[in-house]
Amino acid sequence: MLNPIRSNEQNMYPIRVDFVIDDINDVNDPILRKIREVCIYLRIDFHVREFDPDRYNEDREYITRLPAIQIYEKDVCVKTVFTNEKPVCAIRQVHEKFELEYLNRLAKQQIWDEKLKYLKRLFFRSSSKTDSVKPRTTL
Repeated sequence: MLNPIRSNEQNMYPIRVDFVIDDINDVNDPILRKIREVCIYLRIDFHVREFDPDRYNEDREYITRLPAIQIYEKDVCVKTVFTNEKPVCAIRQVHEKFELEYLNRLAKQQIWDEKLKYLKRLFFRSSSKTDSVKPRTTL
C-alpha cells in the first residue's frame, strides 16, 4: 500500500485533496507541487496516491484519465477534476464554502457571547442595587 504524502498534520476544515496518479514515480509533477502548496496554504489535508479502482469506488466511477484530483468533504468525494480543468480554482471554491460557514458560526458565537455579557451586567447591576438598600422596619 502506498503511504500518503501529507501536506500538514493539523487541518482546519474537513476537506481532503487526493492527487491520483498512475505511478508513484510521478511525484515530481509541477502541477502536483502547486496543488500541494495551495493545500498547505489553505490548511487542507493533501494525499498523493496511486490509481486503484478495486479499492476506491471514486476511482472507478469518476476518473477517466490520469492524473486526477479528487476533493473530499467529510470523507465524501464531491468533485473530481483533471489537471487541465483549473484544479486550484476548484479547491479554493470548496475551501471558500467551509470558510464562510466557519465565519458564520464564529459571528453567531460572538453575538451570543455579547448578549450573555450584557445580561450578566444587567443582572449583577440590578442585584447589587437591591442588596445595598436595607429593608425598612416598622415600629
